[in-house]
Amino acid sequence: MKLSRTKIVHAVTIRRVVYGILGILLVYLIGSLASGYFETRADYKRTFEQLERTQRALDDSRKLNQQLKASIAASQQLNSDAGATN
Repeated sequence: MKLSRTKIVHAVTIRRVVYGILGILLVYLIGSLASGYFETRADYKRTFEQLERTQRALDDSRKLNQQLKASIAASQQLNSDAGATN
């Protein structure tokens, strides 16, 4: 059984179309994955920067809290000393 030239050309053309569609889908998939990767990386970077800012604010808050405690202790001592002299 011989295949005619048009059937062979038709089969090759369909194969090229299928490969073309698969190639386009593959490029789209790779692009989507790359885009998702870069978005996730940017989100990670923003989250990390926010974490660093929060950590600095927490450290500042702890220092202020220690200073406040020292100030309260000094105030209590002065009140105590003032009460003892009266």
